[in-house]
Amino acid sequence: MSAYVIYPWLCRSSASRNERTIELPGDGIVQNSISGYTLAKTIKASSSKIWPWLAQVGQGRGGFYTREWVENIMGADIRNADSIIPKFQSIAEGDSIRLTPDPYFDLPGQYLVAAQIDSPYVMVFRQILPNGSTGTWTFILKPSTRLIFRRRSSNPSFFDEISIPGYYFMDMGMLSGIKKRYAFRH
Repeated sequence: MSAYVIYPWLCRSSASRNERTIELPGDGIVQNSISGYTLAKTIKASSSKIWPWLAQVGQGRGGFYTREWVENIMGADIRNADSIIPKFQSIAEGDSIRLTPDPYFDLPGQYLVAAQIDSPYVMVFRQILPNGSTGTWTFILKPSTRLIFRRRSSNPSFFDEISIPGYYFMDMGMLSGIKKRYAFRH
């Protein structure tokens, strides 16, 4: 069965209809989004307990808490933290975090720029994709805590289009990784 056949079902499997359709912070950054999805995971902790894990995301920082072996096969040099790292707890609008080393396969490395930070509830990153289009990564922490992640893109490249099932696999791994790390520490 093609990943594209099961992909819509997989995306619906983690986020409620309301979570998938409500407007979230950062949605206005990508005008005419044609690609993306919303995922969610319940973590029994307050937003302030989960926020430190989000604050330290990035290559050369706390990693992305996902399938490290996959990222490293792709040359991303990711090391996922299993604890809160105090020196990576400060993040402000305009700060950049790397997705890959720089250079990356003889090209400029990929990075995200913090577009909106409202600790401990909202973290929105803006990305300029290699083809020049805009993408976003949005993390929302709701009371109880519900971690919502939305990925959007205005004009994904061919590589991004064929990589969507892989992105989904990695992004669900990231949400599960955050939950697992928090639960292990508490």
